[in-house]
Amino acid sequence: MRWSSLFSVYIWIILPPQLYAYPTSESSKQGHEPVIRNAAESSSPSTSNRENMAQLLSNITAEAHLDRRAGTPACGVSLRTATRDDCNRKAGILDFTFVGQPTGTVVGRPMRIVRPTVSPPGSQCDHALELQVVQFVLTQSGFCALIPDLVAAHALPRGAADVLQAIIDVINHDVNLFFLETAVNGAKRDYVVKAMRFIPLSISGTPRTGLFYPDVRQYIRNPTVDNAATTIAQSADQQIASIVRLATAIPNRSAALTNALVHYNQQLARGFSVTAVWNDVLAAQILP
Repeated sequence: MRWSSLFSVYIWIILPPQLYAYPTSESSKQGHEPVIRNAAESSSPSTSNRENMAQLLSNITAEAHLDRRAGTPACGVSLRTATRDDCNRKAGILDFTFVGQPTGTVVGRPMRIVRPTVSPPGSQCDHALELQVVQFVLTQSGFCALIPDLVAAHALPRGAADVLQAIIDVINHDVNLFFLETAVNGAKRDYVVKAMRFIPLSISGTPRTGLFYPDVRQYIRNPTVDNAATTIAQSADQQIASIVRLATAIPNRSAALTNALVHYNQQLARGFSVTAVWNDVLAAQILP
């Protein structure tokens, strides 16, 4: 049994068998309660904490520390394992496409949702909960600094890969996979990175991908996609919390690990959980 399997949590969602057709207008999104809480944490950062986070990240571009290639690495390990083949194998997978040309306004195009019988050529296999969110939380929270002591204490043969395996299994589970129109999927990565860093989502200011921002917002707020992404985010937080508890339980902790745990818990209180950051993405507004 792999070390990471000791605290793996497997989440299953039974998707309704019928097809859905949702209007382009949306009701306001209610925030989700995170799985992990402590006295200083809420489901999303408070106004002051959000301002602090925005200030902290104001001098970091959307691309910095978020490598979109090479498997979305975090702590030296690739987070991406699911491929198009996994989407093809998912029973009853949904394909989200959009009708017509982008409107150039904050109103998205009509969304078409089908269960394809063959792999749709105009769509890509999408992680509903964008992997960059998990990458962002792991790297910016200081979580990676916990890993060396965990590897040493448990004599893990694959090092950081063993520590992160349970998280990787969750975020690449087929519950998190959908087909999404290629152009919209490309814009989604940019949308999510900006939204979680509080960078304005301006259609006119982002000519290459901005036209598709309204479609992205409509897609991630679709009830089926939202339910899947939020469940995966909460499960990822559970896995992260389990790993942090293992680090906390290491006897005779080094000064480096003690300091790393203090820093991590401070960042967690500021809103660096997967669920809280994903809620920020869901709440982001689009500018003309």
